[in-house]
Amino acid sequence: MFTVKQYKGDENLKKILDKNNIPVDIYNLKAAILGVQASAGSFTLRSLIKDFFSEEVLENKDVADQIESLWFYLLRLQRFDDSELEQPDFDMKTREAYTAYVNASIMRAETFLKYLSTGQLDEMLKNEKVNKIYSIFIGNVNLLKALIISMEEKWSQEDFASDTTFLKKLTGFVRVMWDTQIALKEHAKIFNLQKMNNKNIIEAIQQQTGTEIGRNDPCPCGSGKKYKNCCGK
Repeated sequence: MFTVKQYKGDENLKKILDKNNIPVDIYNLKAAILGVQASAGSFTLRSLIKDFFSEEVLENKDVADQIESLWFYLLRLQRFDDSELEQPDFDMKTREAYTAYVNASIMRAETFLKYLSTGQLDEMLKNEKVNKIYSIFIGNVNLLKALIISMEEKWSQEDFASDTTFLKKLTGFVRVMWDTQIALKEHAKIFNLQKMNNKNIIEAIQQQTGTEIGRNDPCPCGSGKKYKNCCGK
């Protein structure tokens, strides 16, 4: 019987990684996993973790089990709790502390985009709702990039030390970044289910007609693409 091991939280995973001297940013790993899951492509967990870990590391059962459980945890997750998102250090209101925080958030967003592009993004974006969520995500990332320039060039140290409203806005931008990643992942699950249903319908058509659909024939799902580039992919 197949069982999914329980994800015991970021702190537990961090302890396991630290114990084995594995310098991996958990938030960046999460962004990569969500990117793959939102891509609606054929990129697998096994392929992804090779980008982050060596074969030797993956032979460690504690590490492998927790990474696998993180994958399934994110796959069914609807929204991150506040405690699961990295918070800026309110005791260190300095330019350096907050530019590092924003730069880290931008890096994770770009990691998400890197893996998102491995799948069927163009086809998914034909859905108006998906396109809107994607646009919000990109707009939020661009806002963070503009913010980092402003923080580095125009803000004084006093601006960072006194402005608590800015802190709330900043964590809000980061919240939007993660929420839109989750939303895109959820729509990818629906997209994949529809593709599976289309494939079942096409297989039934082939059985009923006794004719196999050619790879270069128009796909019967009505997408306008060749079968080999659509449901026959």
